[in-house]
Amino acid sequence: MNSYKVFQHPDGRIEAVKLGWSWPAFFFGIIWAIIKRLWGLVGILCGIAVLLFFISMTFDPISNTGYYSESQIQAAVASELLFNLITLVISIILGQKGNKIRETNLTQRGYQLIHTVEAENPDKAIAEAKTSHKSDISINI
Repeated sequence: MNSYKVFQHPDGRIEAVKLGWSWPAFFFGIIWAIIKRLWGLVGILCGIAVLLFFISMTFDPISNTGYYSESQIQAAVASELLFNLITLVISIILGQKGNKIRETNLTQRGYQLIHTVEAENPDKAIAEAKTSHKSDISINI
């Protein structure tokens, strides 16, 4: 069982956000951010991806002769290693902070924290919150 924070929008929509590590954010990064409507984060991740692309192209060992010097190969390997390391660090940060970023985004969009519950999944967390605060929550699922 996981802990979830349950948020409600004034128009009745309810979202449940798991506390702690976010595996979807870790593995899927930008796709997760798009699905969760974290547009600022999407912009930042796209900017980083474009920047990393241009940096990696700088060290790409392209040669018209088909021969790559030792220094070109070393630069390409170092570039790929750096690219992979930065990507891993970003994934770890997203996994660690993803749910907190989502909570902040929901609050900025007008959602209010209504309950914290223990549940197996987000749907059950919402159902638990609805039962606990039946008078406060009116939503059709």
